[in-house]
Amino acid sequence: MASQTNPEPARLVDSKKVWTTLITNLSYLPGLLTLDSSLKAQKSAYPLLALYTPSLPPPPTPPSTRATSPKS
Repeated sequence: MASQTNPEPARLVDSKKVWTTLITNLSYLPGLLTLDSSLKAQKSAYPLLALYTPSLPPPPTPPSTRATSPKS
């Protein structure tokens, strides 16, 4: 569904229906992971879409992509 603010929106999933949850801080993460696991165990027809707020810290940078300083 296009709008004036985003005439060509990108689709995040190939499904017209999704399970949606909101995560606002890391204390909600165990529940979100449990929900995801439960939906997968039940073979849900719909994917889980997690919405998050800016208050959620960014994920850690994997060691292979961290900047390294040259050895002296």
